[in-house]
Amino acid sequence: MLVLAGPGSGKTFVITNRISYLIEHYGVAPQNILVITFTRDAAMNMKNRFHESTAVPQPVNFGTFHAIFYQMLKRSGYRQADTILTDSDKKRYMIPILTDYIREFGQNSFRSDQMDEDALRCLAAISFYKNTGNQENAAKMLEEPYRAGFQRLLVRYEEKRKRCGRMDFDDMLYLCQKMLEEDADVLKRWQDQFTYLLIDEYQDINPRQNEIIKLLAGKQRNLFVVGDDDQSIYGFRGAKPALMNQFLTDYPDCKQVLLDTNYRSVPEIVDASGKVIRENKNRLPKKFKAAMGSSMQNRIFIQSFIDKPLEYQFLVKQFKACALQELNGTAVLFRTNAQMQSFASVLIKAGIPFQMKEKGNCIYDHFVAKDIRNYIMFACGDVRRSLFLTIMNKPYRLINREVLTEELVSFDRIRAYYCNYLPKEKLARHLFALGELEDGLRRMAGLSPYLGVQYLRRRMGYEAYLSKKAGTDSNKLDKWLEVLEFLSAEAGGFSQYSKWLEYQDAFRKEMAEKAAQKEGEGVSLMTVHASKGLEFEQVWIPDLNEGVFPHGCLPSKETVEEERRLLYVAMTRAKKNLGLTYVTGTKERPRPMSRFLKPLKELV
Repeated sequence: MLVLAGPGSGKTFVITNRISYLIEHYGVAPQNILVITFTRDAAMNMKNRFHESTAVPQPVNFGTFHAIFYQMLKRSGYRQADTILTDSDKKRYMIPILTDYIREFGQNSFRSDQMDEDALRCLAAISFYKNTGNQENAAKMLEEPYRAGFQRLLVRYEEKRKRCGRMDFDDMLYLCQKMLEEDADVLKRWQDQFTYLLIDEYQDINPRQNEIIKLLAGKQRNLFVVGDDDQSIYGFRGAKPALMNQFLTDYPDCKQVLLDTNYRSVPEIVDASGKVIRENKNRLPKKFKAAMGSSMQNRIFIQSFIDKPLEYQFLVKQFKACALQELNGTAVLFRTNAQMQSFASVLIKAGIPFQMKEKGNCIYDHFVAKDIRNYIMFACGDVRRSLFLTIMNKPYRLINREVLTEELVSFDRIRAYYCNYLPKEKLARHLFALGELEDGLRRMAGLSPYLGVQYLRRRMGYEAYLSKKAGTDSNKLDKWLEVLEFLSAEAGGFSQYSKWLEYQDAFRKEMAEKAAQKEGEGVSLMTVHASKGLEFEQVWIPDLNEGVFPHGCLPSKETVEEERRLLYVAMTRAKKNLGLTYVTGTKERPRPMSRFLKPLKELV
């Protein structure tokens, strides 16, 4: 059975009651029932909801794909490692592999910040391959020279992993599929063990997971899946909403049920979100209605502002008028982590309580923020060699490490080194580049933080350096410029560099404390991806502009559909009130409204 369950339609209620019905009315043994969902929290929530509805605890199997498949490998004697690799472990494995690979191309100088980012991108591509089996598309996630060498990088990573006796989460899927396909006895054992399969959030399944489920369900065919292809938002992990369509082909005799009533949101929000998502072409046709009647109030608010500071000031004003209880039921949802932290900075200054559950990297730990900070510190008198090494060739200024002979940097010593060791035909060029840097740093030191950042961006060439570093990857450049824009805007709120740097340290500490809190009060800040499965009395979605929603400069048709699904998920988190805001920009620098708002033109 395929159950299409829209937002707020009670899919968890349906699954837990179906489990009870199987046990109580059909006498199915609880241990033969397997319930799979995608996150540990969702699995625990499902398990707790089920046990609350039963008088006697029942040994039903609840778990995530990875947890279930790992136990299957372990209990079948196919586990290849005892220790699971963490993300930091994987990055630690990958950086030396990339370093050696780069050196093979004759590029002996590299920056650790670039290697960190390149390692994460390569690991994401490897993860995509392991989840989908599609090596060609995995390689396309990378820029050269890594794209051409993806197969070589994959082999070296796997050799390192096996040599250390470790496995990562993606290996659990691959190894489990291999085990079931190659060992008929093991397959039969697990088919006999799990005779009834129930899968939540089926729209997020990837091809590898889908093939394993088909193997497990192949004998009994008691397969019950619940999901909504309109809420498939994990394409970067290999999820394919088209697999819901394929379910009808794989199981032509299946029954199909639509849970078309939204018990969460008021009619205005259900109607508006429906208008947005119906613009997608690659979806199962469906229409939802609200359980509650119309309130005849303005439940959806759409407003434009000239710039982001005014947009955020408006939100601050709204929150200041709310009691704490109202703030506790309010969420602001963002497309990116950088946007979220930018707004968190505004709330801290306004003294508005907020909570953040995501463990994202602090924006000041981004390499762009570190570069700006290091430039400022050096310009203001911190002339340590270690600091200078991070900025001296951003952009490239012909400076080599060997000219830095002491722990404290002296431009006079560098000049003297050039004069003593460089041939005449190179001397003038090196001296000019060094003089420009020294003069730029001196000028930066005398400017306000805002003007100093602008001077660094434009006159000292830092923004052009980022553009060159990004190459043809416009999405990468967009992310870097987003951080740079945030820093530029924030710098305008400080009269001294020292005050700004002190604030950054305090912000970093507060973000760490927020991430560590299990419970908190105030407005909930999160990315749209993290909001999946949650609901709030009122939701605000700011920055609804092209380049943000949808994200990137030239998104493909497939990307646009996933981005629209992201906005649909964000809108349907709201129960009573929904606020959508965007920036118009100026006549000289206009900012186009998101194309996703066009179906709501009567509200704009």
